[in-house]
Amino acid sequence: MAQCFWNNHLLQEEDPCFNTLYSRGYALGGSPFSSYKSDVHVYSFDTDATDVYLSFLSLARSGCTGVSSSSRGYALGGYNGTKQSLIDGIVFHAETLFISAATLPLANGTAAGVESTTNGYQMGGAGWLTDIQGINFATDAAIDPAAVLSVARSYLSGVNSTTRGYAMGGSYVSGRSSDIDGIEFAGETAINPAAVLTVARYNSCGLNSATKGYVLGGFTTSVSKEIDGIDFGTEAAVNPAAQLATASTQQAAVNSAAFGAALGGAFTKSDVVKFDFATEAISAGAAALGLPCGNAAGCESAAV
Repeated sequence: MAQCFWNNHLLQEEDPCFNTLYSRGYALGGSPFSSYKSDVHVYSFDTDATDVYLSFLSLARSGCTGVSSSSRGYALGGYNGTKQSLIDGIVFHAETLFISAATLPLANGTAAGVESTTNGYQMGGAGWLTDIQGINFATDAAIDPAAVLSVARSYLSGVNSTTRGYAMGGSYVSGRSSDIDGIEFAGETAINPAAVLTVARYNSCGLNSATKGYVLGGFTTSVSKEIDGIDFGTEAAVNPAAQLATASTQQAAVNSAAFGAALGGAFTKSDVVKFDFATEAISAGAAALGLPCGNAAGCESAAV
């Protein structure tokens, strides 16, 4: 265990010794009842407990893209009658709101979110886009890489390794997608693996371990129980035997080191569904969310 001491080069919110809330997932915003929410749902990886902060975000909206730095969770863009370019979110150590001075270069929602250690990226989005944009964590400045997705689509799921971010599935103008493409963090170049999802669908939940990215649920011609994804080392498709106990879509995705959790979902769902990375098994959380939560942005404080 590292020794703790005050480091004058760190903000308090960036100091892991100061951060006492280090193992939580958050679902930001959403639209569980066809109305836009500014609520933030909280899930504890350690205790399996839940909480909710009402009217928290600076603007009620759904379809935000969730990304996480070591100190903050970001809600990028979203939709509130019109597409948004706003960036706000949660400071992990104090669980307080911040509003970024930066805005997205392009107002957008329903996109895939991935992060490197330095940047958060929003990929694709509303209106079947190929755009990749986001924010630099250190400077709080918007970024707009030259790279674009190989296939324009909306309602994608994001997963990432330490070196690459992947945009999984989604919808495009002619239907549902099984595509997997994305961005190489070093150099911000486009990638397009040969692998595709086993089942083409959109509005899924993207979870990632250190070695694999998983896509849970979503919508095909109906709501799905499917779980598939990608192996980061080989970029081969993976298809675990497990399925969701209940078909779900529009869940918020949060990750710890040991398991991922899908929070809420469309059609007034308040479930917490856990996916164990070691066993690839599904289980239910001990507590449900206090309120229904659908189409929210997932982010997490440091993995435990």
